Amino acid sequence: MASVAVERCPDSGALPETFWQRMNAITDEIRQRAFSLFEGRGRTIGMDLGDWLQAEQEVVWSPASELVEKKDDVCARLALPGRPWSRKLGSSRSTR
Repeated sequence: MASVAVERCPDSGALPETFWQRMNAITDEIRQRAFSLFEGRGRTIGMDLGDWLQAEQEVVWSPASELVEKKDDVCARLALPGRPWSRKLGSSRSTR
């Protein structure tokens, strides 16, 4: 079982964002992108849900992926629409 080192953070300014702060930032980014799509269509009313869903996909979507470790190699496999492929990342030889 892997062990994880835990240390006290010396200054509160160095703490990571809270979950809700991150969610709000993502929502703001989606909102801005959806408005940009709306403007790009000449501000045509009635496609707000489509704009939101497209913006959400652009901002949040990431392809299914995995890292596969073999004897001396590590491969990254990404599932991209119409392009199933993997790429060799290099040697994973341990120095332990």
